[in-house]
Amino acid sequence: MNTITVAQETPLNIKRLKAQRQLYSVAKSLGALQLFFNVPIIIVVSVVAMMFDKAWYVAHRDLAWLVGAAGMTFFLLDTLVWGPMINHRRTCAAKIQQLFDGEVLQLGWDDILYGKKPDHDKVEGYATKFDASGSNAEFRQWYPVATATAPMELARLLCQRTNLSWDMSLRERYNAFVWIAGGLFVGIMLIFAVGFDLTAKNFFALVVAPCLPFVAVAAKTIQDNKDAIDRLAQMKDAIEDTWEKMLQSGKSPKNLAGFSGQIQRGIFLNRQNNPLIFDWVYDWLRDNNETVAGASAQYYLDECTRHGVI
Repeated sequence: MNTITVAQETPLNIKRLKAQRQLYSVAKSLGALQLFFNVPIIIVVSVVAMMFDKAWYVAHRDLAWLVGAAGMTFFLLDTLVWGPMINHRRTCAAKIQQLFDGEVLQLGWDDILYGKKPDHDKVEGYATKFDASGSNAEFRQWYPVATATAPMELARLLCQRTNLSWDMSLRERYNAFVWIAGGLFVGIMLIFAVGFDLTAKNFFALVVAPCLPFVAVAAKTIQDNKDAIDRLAQMKDAIEDTWEKMLQSGKSPKNLAGFSGQIQRGIFLNRQNNPLIFDWVYDWLRDNNETVAGASAQYYLDECTRHGVI
């Protein structure tokens, strides 16, 4: 009854999914590099400075300046180098993914909001890079196959709801991981501080100062994810309110296509601005999320049938 499950399997749309995944993966690798310098490298620098301060196995030297310099350097790298590079790739990936959604879900391209469409050369280039190390399996049946039996306007809305639910679940779990990792990091630094019996001056110079870049990144990530979850929840609630009204009336609203266009613009803005989540988290939760998405889509379609909407 619609073309979603067919259109999402075409070679061109598979390439678009590969291209956006390649871009996101590169951006996430830059994020991992950013985290590496802000956590393990800072810990090593701080421990070395503590050893020199206490003259354990080395001659005494005051290296507090080195810890501060490292923290400031990594902060500037975050702001001036890694941040812009990550943002550029994330925006490009969001545009390519919008190309996919626009064709599969039959939604137009908003020139004002989305900007210029990405050149197909870029799609081909990034997809080819992904082919060197990836596979097609994860891009098959991107949206639930259950939507194939629904009219286009209903199927489109179900696919958008799947996008929102999936993203919310990932971000909620990722925030929990960041909290745990942050607690462990701060705990390790405090253990070192107690073990080396630091003075108040050196505690702030060798423990508090090096923790600041990580704390700043972690706090921003958690807050940005919370903001994203709130936005996703608002859109998901709007979809469910519309769906409930549709069930009560027993017919599909006439303005459902326009409503989906508004939701899609919100989805794009989230993709463009949301914090990135590492691929291993995505891969770890993918099978479970796909199962839940398929079962949920079938449930909503059964409800439509029961209420005479389809």
